[in-house]
Amino acid sequence: MGAQEGCLMCLRCVMVFFNTLLWLAGVAMLGFGLWLRYNQVFFPHLAATSDEEVLSAVSAYNIGTYVLMAVGGAIMTIGILGCCGAVKESICLLGLYFVVLFLLFGVEIGASAWTYLNREELGEKVGDYFETLVKDKYSTESNTQVAVDYTQSSLKCCGANGPDDWLISGQFIPQSCGANCTLDCDADEGVFEDGCKDKVTEMLEKNIYTVVAVSSSVAAFQILVMILSACLCRAIRQADREYDKCGTV
Repeated sequence: MGAQEGCLMCLRCVMVFFNTLLWLAGVAMLGFGLWLRYNQVFFPHLAATSDEEVLSAVSAYNIGTYVLMAVGGAIMTIGILGCCGAVKESICLLGLYFVVLFLLFGVEIGASAWTYLNREELGEKVGDYFETLVKDKYSTESNTQVAVDYTQSSLKCCGANGPDDWLISGQFIPQSCGANCTLDCDADEGVFEDGCKDKVTEMLEKNIYTVVAVSSSVAAFQILVMILSACLCRAIRQADREYDKCGTV
């Protein structure tokens, strides 16, 4: 009986420990989603537009960040549920915990697989969209000017494919293309030589890899925690049966 109680106590402690880590993983995913949504290079600066291509690119990006934040919040809640079930030795809470975690695991795997398989398409769409901003919208839309200038100064790039994009489209090279550049500078006045299209695409693809890596790591961790919850439920049932036997003696 003493050994069984010790085993049960050990499982409870391990369950609480791993669910605390799970809760911290949820915090990390939620924080990363918030960072992607509100501190990214140019998406947060874009206002509403009637351009369907623009709306599609921005909406897809925003939806992805909202999903990541929602999953992070859900994992935090599940971590708390698992801790409560372990501390109270509640089979009902642990069963609910297992089912919800299993469903969330399936969603994470599906979302990670879709994001990974479509990473190149998403990157290309964002890169093409930035080229549209430079050539067609920068001179007429103030919100686009803020977005493009912020992108160029942050990534140290100029134009979509290079500084010549500004001159070809009949525009001056913006000051954001380089510290030594003035509003009426030429392409040989110390401006950034690299185009922003490739850099923006590369940045987005790197973030996608990070999202997939984080989601996959959390999913693998969830498998371990689900196994622990099943073992704890079994140990609690055995302890209850032993208690009933002792009570009837």
